[in-house]
Amino acid sequence: MELYTIIKEFKGKKIEEKFSLLEERLVQLTSCPPKETTVLTRYLKYFKTSFKERWSAARNTDKRFVKNNMEWLNVSLELPTWTHKAGRPTKEFRELCDRSKRRRTQDLRDRVPVEELTYAARVSQGTSGNIDASKIMKEITSTPTRAKMFRKAISSAKNVPIARKYTPQEALALFVEGNFTRGQWELLQGGRKEIYPCYSLLQKA
Repeated sequence: MELYTIIKEFKGKKIEEKFSLLEERLVQLTSCPPKETTVLTRYLKYFKTSFKERWSAARNTDKRFVKNNMEWLNVSLELPTWTHKAGRPTKEFRELCDRSKRRRTQDLRDRVPVEELTYAARVSQGTSGNIDASKIMKEITSTPTRAKMFRKAISSAKNVPIARKYTPQEALALFVEGNFTRGQWELLQGGRKEIYPCYSLLQKA
């Protein structure tokens, strides 16, 4: 609720402007050094994405927003704090080992349902410019069996020498066995053109 209270102070501003002002305020409150602002931004990334969706669902109305999201607003968001004492600097997330990554994301995983985490991750990949990753995440989470199908296709590709490309007949057999759609095959083939023939060749096989 504290973050929303701060956001409400910035009346007459567009939502992105409010988020920028919120970050500036939190930089002061957490004593965040200039070189660490990206860390704070990452902590707020999910909050901002979820806030915009919930605000839009409430038709940009304060009373309706608060009424529909009281429980969500009351969940505390843990933010990092900094001191000016000498010590071990905060590492970038990508620099952490898997165990440390699990520990840092424990609170987020406990609070947020897996469906929301998956959706937020997919959208974030797209907005960051990783369009292919976003599309693949959407495909593999569309049905419970889709991820298994993709994994099987990738495993099959690893067992095939790089210099050897699937014949149209072999690819057609894989297409049928994996229950691919045309769009899914083109997405897979686009990433490994040296292995998978294009869809038009499968039609002629």
